[in-house]
This record gives sequence, structure tokens and C-alpha cells, in this order.
Amino acid sequence: MKKLAQIMFIVSSLSVISIYPKKIKQSESEKLGQQVIRELGDNIKQANGVFKAAVTDTEKRTALERAHDEAKILLDTLNDVKTFGNDIIRGYNPAQRRLAAITLAELLMRENSVNVEIKSVRMEIKDMTDSRSLFKSAKSGKSEQRDQAEKKIKELHTERKDVRKAIADQETILGQTWSDTIRLAINNLIVGSSYGIAYGIDWYVSGHGAKLMTTAPNKTVSSEPKTVRNNPSSITKEQKAAIKSWRHLRKNELLSQEIATAYQLTQAKELLNKLNAIKDDLRNVPLKYKYVLDQVTENSDSLARKVDRAKTRWLK
Repeated sequence: MKKLAQIMFIVSSLSVISIYPKKIKQSESEKLGQQVIRELGDNIKQANGVFKAAVTDTEKRTALERAHDEAKILLDTLNDVKTFGNDIIRGYNPAQRRLAAITLAELLMRENSVNVEIKSVRMEIKDMTDSRSLFKSAKSGKSEQRDQAEKKIKELHTERKDVRKAIADQETILGQTWSDTIRLAINNLIVGSSYGIAYGIDWYVSGHGAKLMTTAPNKTVSSEPKTVRNNPSSITKEQKAAIKSWRHLRKNELLSQEIATAYQLTQAKELLNKLNAIKDDLRNVPLKYKYVLDQVTENSDSLARKVDRAKTRWLK
């Protein structure tokens, strides 16, 4: 009987161990990687503060460049597999955790965009609803438009649900500490976006990881680069990046349609800032590539007119 009791105690102990698995010990290299990401997030937070406090155009431009540089360093660090140590953790190797990290970063940015759009559509629905109506019916002539807005908000809620599920999948791979570390850094970047200092940052994930498409905004070119003087047909790294960014941005629907909502107006302003930054980088582009500058200028001017029309229409 005593022996049976001992056996039962051992079995119950093993059950407890299986319920509460042993905590995985982090390697020093992984701890260092997390510390670096936290510091980069803090740097972005500081850049946000500098921009908010800036008064002159020079101060604002300097803050913009610093914020962009810090964001690029953050993205480069997330793209570096060495950031994630050397160990197999929860069955995932460093390369898999790196991909999960940059995917998580992109998804967090997307979730924020969806949240902003949901708030915007809600405001539109409120504006189209007759507050004096007992059943909260649409204002006269706004029924169809409000129905479309309500359909849109349902689609956005579905998208947000899918995004949050994808976020949870990446966090399962990364674990709590890594997930919290990346969330904090990206949240600082999102705050920067709301200030307008991150408009030059365009995220996408390819097979090789996340990329930062554009160069630092409002960069002043003091003289013609040496490579252009020596070879009139060659382009600088900044010009090459600007051309690549334009090829990505030219697919944006806002360039081919009128602005119909408050959210689209916000997006159009951000897109216009990106186009102006590209124009600035292509200012001294060689003749061979001048057609790209012409395309960007034409679309930038057209978008600016759309923004002005939208403002005028809503102020009536």
C-alpha cells in the first residue's frame, strides 16, 4: 500500500511537470538581439519627440531624416538572422524566427491601418445617419451610400480578425518576450506615422524578408554626385531606390480614382508626401531616366488637385 502511494505520487508529479513545461532558457545572443531591438524602438520614440518639438523647417527636416534612418536600422536588424541567436527554440530555427519577426512587424502596421480605417468609416456612417430618427435611419439621399459604408466596415472587421489571427501565429513562433519586444518597437513607429514622420516607409514582405522601399525624405542634394559627373547615364543609389519605389506606388488606386472618404483623403496626403520625396530624389536624374520623373510629377500634380477638390467639396 505504501509502495502504491509512492507510485501515485510520482505519476502525479510527472503530470504537473507536463502541465507546466520547463521554461526555455534564452541564449546570450538572443538576449542581446532583444536588447538591440528595444534600444532601436527607444531611438524611434526619441525621434518622434524631437520631431514634435521641432519649430523651424530645418529642425523638422533633420528630425524626419533621423526618424527614417532609425526605422531603416530597425528593419535591417529584424532582417538579420544573427539577431535571433543560434538555438532551436520551440522547434524553430533562427531563420524561421526572423521571418516571423518581420512578418509580425508588417502585420502590426497593417492592423493599425485597418483600425484607423474602421474609425474613419464609423464617422462617415454617423454623419450619414439622422440623429433625430427614432430608428437611426439614413439622412435623405444617403441610404445607398450608408449601406456601402456599413458593408465596408463589415469587410474591415473581417480583415482585422484575419490579421489578428496571423499575428497570433507569428507570436506563437517567437514566444512572449520577442513578441512584446517587437510590438513595443513597432508601436513607436506607428506613433511616428501619426505625426507624419514615417511617410517614406513602405513595408512589404518578400521571400527574403521585409524591405524599406524609399530613401530619407526631404533629403537636400548639395551637389551633383560624382558618379553622375563621370557617367551621365548612371544613377545614384538614392535615384535607383526612388525609381523602384515609384514602380511600387504607381499601382495605388488613389492615382486613378477620386477621393470619396475621409480615410482616402488621409491616405492621399501620405501618398502625395511620398511622391514629393521621390521627386526630390530624382531632381538630377540622368536624361535616360527623366521619363520617370515626368511620370511622378504628373501623378503628383494630379493627386494634389484631387486633394484640393476633396477639401473644397467637404467644406461646402
